[in-house]
Amino acid sequence: MNTIRRDTLEYSQTMLRELRDMNNRPGNEFLTYILEMAYVEASDTLREIRKAELNYKRARDRLCAAARMSA
Repeated sequence: MNTIRRDTLEYSQTMLRELRDMNNRPGNEFLTYILEMAYVEASDTLREIRKAELNYKRARDRLCAAARMSA
């Protein structure tokens, strides 16, 4: 899997959360909303990446186990 992409998204997610929290004040509602939406998008993308990585590892482990049993 692409660790650089995941690491970048994790960093972006953290920064977006901090920016959202910093700007969560009267008069900044729209900016806070946009930052929240970007944070949610980063979170959703990370969830999908982690799910794909887990599925890949499980499939690899099953193949290795099958190869050991047939050897």
